[in-house]
Amino acid sequence: MVPSCMEPAAKRVRTDDGVGPTGERDTLQGSNGSSAACADVPSEQLEFLKSGHCIAGVRHGGHGESNLLTHLTEVRLLLKEQLGCSDASLLGAALFHSIYGTEGFQGKVLSLSDRPKLRALIGERGEFIAYLNCVMDRGSLDTAVLNLALDGLAPVEHTIYTRAELGGEPICLSTDQLLDLMRVHFADWAQQVARYSFWSYRREAYATIATKLGGVFATLYSNIMVSEPENAEKNVPEMVRARRLGVFEQVLKGEIAYDDLIDDKVGKTVA
Repeated sequence: MVPSCMEPAAKRVRTDDGVGPTGERDTLQGSNGSSAACADVPSEQLEFLKSGHCIAGVRHGGHGESNLLTHLTEVRLLLKEQLGCSDASLLGAALFHSIYGTEGFQGKVLSLSDRPKLRALIGERGEFIAYLNCVMDRGSLDTAVLNLALDGLAPVEHTIYTRAELGGEPICLSTDQLLDLMRVHFADWAQQVARYSFWSYRREAYATIATKLGGVFATLYSNIMVSEPENAEKNVPEMVRARRLGVFEQVLKGEIAYDDLIDDKVGKTVA
């Protein structure tokens, strides 16, 4: 099933720091999620995030520049308004795209044993895409996307793998499932690349995803990248930094405080 991702109306997503995806500044924002982004989320899904998952006050960004609720709700709104997607399953996947923890974020996670709870909330298809975005080794996604670019939209299976700490297990996807994952993963990147200065992080991979998806995805990618400052910092997500420092497992186990990682105290300790 192909989601409805047509040319969106002339709307812009408000961001947590007041800067739009292409660099222009907005005025409506908030410390616990922008008003527009939160208001657009189905009430039961927003309640799950706030009460069931208890994300209030959880910091987000490579150095904690924002909060998790802002990020999650604005990824969803960006997919809907900037990328013209009206598919409820994909919007749900976008909202919960990091619910089980990802390669780059582990600040507040739901146990994989609780997957049925999310399935009941956003449906089996939406939960599966969110699950994939969480557990995948992003390098394996990049390979699958490159292969997709070579064989077009042929109805074949594609394989991605879970991260090493999750066993490196293969997951076979249909072309539609891979495209769904690409759409949600791209929206996650688009919401944060400028505001957290993730310009250099997996740069070629996101360019390839945008090119393969085409249309509004390629247009938004170009609009974002043209605003890159000449002296942009080369930041990466905090758990990517943890892996480079060799402390990924220690952070997962709580032996190193997540706030210490975000506040750059870990590098000084390890060094």
